[in-house]
Amino acid sequence: MISLLHDHALRIFRTTDVLTLSGLKRPAATHALRRLAHRRLISRLKRGVWSNGLVADLDPLEAVPHLTAPWPSYVSLYTTLSRAGIVEEVPHKIFAVSAGRPATHRTSLGEFDIHHLPSHLI
Repeated sequence: MISLLHDHALRIFRTTDVLTLSGLKRPAATHALRRLAHRRLISRLKRGVWSNGLVADLDPLEAVPHLTAPWPSYVSLYTTLSRAGIVEEVPHKIFAVSAGRPATHRTSLGEFDIHHLPSHLI
């Protein structure tokens, strides 16, 4: 399974990606992913979404579209301004907006605070 993650450069991925690439049945793939998570080689971000802990340069902002799928989303201006060094305050959460439901995700990559914005504004 580790070679599958490496060979396909999976950074943030879904359980269905592993099913497609490995040919495993869902229970076997889920069991393998849980074993890797137990060994802290991957991390569960939310149901069916995982991050590859073996990737050294994984940016937590990469997780935002995966956490809000299938709804469009973007990282909020507050987080972006902080990352660019324009504001001095460093948010302890990653803020994003999405057309989907508001949510908070506490993951190994950080805490994500996702706010709702009507789809016509995105």
